[in-house]
Amino acid sequence: MTKGRILVCDDEEDTVFLMQKQLEKAGYQVETCMNGLACVEAYTPEFDLVLLDLNMPRMDGLEVLAKILTTDPEAVVVMVTSYSSLEQAVTAMKLGAKDYMRKPFKTSYLLATVEEAIQGGAEPEATKSARKGDTSRKLDISSESPAMQKIADTLNKITDKNISVVIGGESGTGKEVLAKKIHESSDRSSQAFVAVNCPAIPETLVESILFGHKKGSFTGATENRVGKFELAHKGTLFLDEIGDLSMENQAKILRVLQEREIDPLGASKSVPIDVRVICASSKNLRIACEEGRFRTDLFYRLADIELSIPPLRERKEDIIDLAVHFINEYAKENKEKPKKLNHSAASKLVGYEWPGNVRELRSIIRRICIMTSGEGIDKGSITDEYLLRPSQSDGFQQMKPPQEGDTDSTPSNVVSLPLDNRTSLADSERQQIEAVLQETDFNVSKAAKILNIGRATLYRKIKKYKITG
Repeated sequence: MTKGRILVCDDEEDTVFLMQKQLEKAGYQVETCMNGLACVEAYTPEFDLVLLDLNMPRMDGLEVLAKILTTDPEAVVVMVTSYSSLEQAVTAMKLGAKDYMRKPFKTSYLLATVEEAIQGGAEPEATKSARKGDTSRKLDISSESPAMQKIADTLNKITDKNISVVIGGESGTGKEVLAKKIHESSDRSSQAFVAVNCPAIPETLVESILFGHKKGSFTGATENRVGKFELAHKGTLFLDEIGDLSMENQAKILRVLQEREIDPLGASKSVPIDVRVICASSKNLRIACEEGRFRTDLFYRLADIELSIPPLRERKEDIIDLAVHFINEYAKENKEKPKKLNHSAASKLVGYEWPGNVRELRSIIRRICIMTSGEGIDKGSITDEYLLRPSQSDGFQQMKPPQEGDTDSTPSNVVSLPLDNRTSLADSERQQIEAVLQETDFNVSKAAKILNIGRATLYRKIKKYKITG
């Protein structure tokens, strides 16, 4: 089991050899190439990260970066250079690079940068439309969930306002995705979106990574480094899991937000910055403030708008659309024909609680697409080893496996539903709801329990499908 798959591209043989050995020793699977053209040909969306030299003959790193992102807008790329400047770094970040680092570097610096880039990568539904100059100012959230529509309505009122946002919600609900959508719909969309995964940064390096440092400012500072705040100048800085930062580092961020300037370690002058800050936390920051674990003054500086993304189990109406999206995503990445989602498989997905939220759904759908032969996904394709349910006894328990005689037969008018036919899928959902309501003599409480959805959700679907009885 590897920690991730990495493609290393550099025209210096010694550098490639060293990075490969260090990364493989740390548990990564590494492939290498020696020029930009080979990198473009070798890249596939299966790579978790690309370490790309900025200065190469024939095709430089910026050109390779652009070609990779054209092929795969979700690619995570870190630029590597011995000639880096702020202008080059910002250019790479605006094109879509996740980060940059300068040669020569120590193993600890390489591994910390790689881990931060991979762990802080985009969540499932993320796009890079801002990097392509998307000028839309309306935030679009494709969801039937009333809670998500309320979030969209709130954000559409503030798209061009320079205010900070705090996004709450369980891990895997799509907080970074929402942060990117906010950025893309704002007047900062043509500038950089810089994401920082706070828990992935060693405590002693937080100040250096956020604010930057000058060469020689501390032991191991062998070159100048531009901080994340400066890289996000005129754009958006996303601080994921900000609640994990120490009180000391919270105070430093508060000062930056108040003074609108940073002090890189070892610098003699402050650097003015213009950054919109969006934060996310899977912990309740209000409770953390009450318990003295998060600064109240920082919270109110950050929380001009406070949002909370509901877990996937509370917006089951979105599960099928998301599943279809991830099936199509996988098919596009692997140049395959999208598989068809059978009604019984859809029902099994809706009946699951999704403790890992959208991230878990995407992972399971991709695994199903890999392991399922043929053109269709039925209930049998979703094996009991894929899905876990919370349990009071052991934390999780496996989904109940199919019983003998439990066939995957479905009504003749809803089998082999085409992925692009949302009406057919909606019809199958309506038919299932009608059948259960008839079985329970239209007792909504009993029907909701059988369907494994909330009564409020069932009432909305009855109204949506105009079901009477």
